Amino acid sequence: MSILPWDNWFYHIDKLKHKAKTLHHEAEKRQDRIRSEISIFNEYLKQYKQIILNNSALILISKEITMTDLKWKDFNAELEELPEPPKGSIPANVGSFIAEGVGGVLLLKGLANMKKLMVDGLFSEVEGGGVVIEESVVESVVESSVEVGLEVTGEAAGEIVAEGATEAAIESATIGSLAATGIGIIAAVGVDAIFGAINGAKEKKELEKQIRKLRKALDKLTVFSATVDKKLNEIKTGIVTQEQLFLDIMKNLNKIMKADFSWNLQCGLEHLADFKTASDNAIAYYGILVKMRTLYQWAAERNPQISKDQFITTFSTRYPNISFDTIKAYWDILTTYSTEMKNINNG
Repeated sequence: MSILPWDNWFYHIDKLKHKAKTLHHEAEKRQDRIRSEISIFNEYLKQYKQIILNNSALILISKEITMTDLKWKDFNAELEELPEPPKGSIPANVGSFIAEGVGGVLLLKGLANMKKLMVDGLFSEVEGGGVVIEESVVESVVESSVEVGLEVTGEAAGEIVAEGATEAAIESATIGSLAATGIGIIAAVGVDAIFGAINGAKEKKELEKQIRKLRKALDKLTVFSATVDKKLNEIKTGIVTQEQLFLDIMKNLNKIMKADFSWNLQCGLEHLADFKTASDNAIAYYGILVKMRTLYQWAAERNPQISKDQFITTFSTRYPNISFDTIKAYWDILTTYSTEMKNINNG
């Protein structure tokens, strides 16, 4: 037994530093696991956002087709007044195909403001031809849009996992804010900074203080990992829900114009790629009716005497790959909802 009084002190210091190294090693392993979890989480989230956006677009397309002339003009005037999606936002980034399929930037404004349009009662009105998408369908799509952070004016939380974030804040994070935080949780808990302080500590009291911080950081990483896992399961469930909502939306769109593509699919994560293809097809297929109605309103404003034949000729010039017979069929469908198009001079 040593007679030196500081031997026991050194022993405790070494023991504490060994404990700290063990905890730090565990933290590093947990961080690597979180990086992998976040990568998987974000991939599913990306697909979830896309199917929500596509469903939102199809809801707007259905309304654009079936509105009366007066409501159509009022609705598009309202879209004009809405804020545009910020550059770099999800609606702006992934909505380009949707905008192309429908032929206008106004739809992007609608996609970024679905919550406001719903609150304003846009989707509660039954349109012409007996075609209406159930309010519950619209509400489910809009609520999902807010949850994942697609809504510019929505209530999704911001980045909550920052320095000093509590475990309760992490657990209550929305899917959108959790994704926005991402791997930032690793920097937020300051594991390496804590370990650096431990290496520099010379007093037992200081070491114990830093070890407590390290344990707290580990607890936060555990909570974050569990929250990611929970939210990932919510995303997977949400994707299947959106698939069913797509089928509900398509049942109504199919009444407007019978689809020439496969859409009546079986729900399930394993069929997500097929749903993506079907919803992309639906946007292009039914979006052409919105393009025609929009172009007609534009042409009629500039030439109130325009005839049906004149307009169809103009439309066919713009879309030469569409046959005359198909263009006429589109016209006939729209006359079910537009009195102006129905009563236009046929000459």
